[in-house]
Amino acid sequence: MLDRPARLRYQGEGEYLSPVLMPGITYHVGSVIVVDPDSGLSRPATGVGREVIQGVLTGQYNDGVVTASRTIAAGETGIRGTVNRGLVWIPAEDAETLNVGKPAYFVDDSRLSFDPNNDAYLVVIYDADEFGYLVDIR
Repeated sequence: MLDRPARLRYQGEGEYLSPVLMPGITYHVGSVIVVDPDSGLSRPATGVGREVIQGVLTGQYNDGVVTASRTIAAGETGIRGTVNRGLVWIPAEDAETLNVGKPAYFVDDSRLSFDPNNDAYLVVIYDADEFGYLVDIR
């Protein structure tokens, strides 16, 4: 899980959504945001519970706040965060071109694994470089 904001690279034009975020959580720019299957609200990915990815958090919120990290208090409801959907580079120190074309799975809001996990969200690796892996989050 991210414990601080992450700088991500995007490739091409993305799409934007503004889902309602789950209260009681600290959000960081660069976190992969998913729909919580129990509440229908959005939160950082955990790799558990058949999560559906909505996009990557940009740090912009419907109440005018723009920040790299934000804690939404437990009683705060209706806060929407903007997420970018599209081609995004996910940081990985061990990125290798031999993984291009392979399936990968989000194990939390910022890390990929090549180990199959029926509950984690599946993506395909489109490219690799010294920064990480290019995946399509749509």
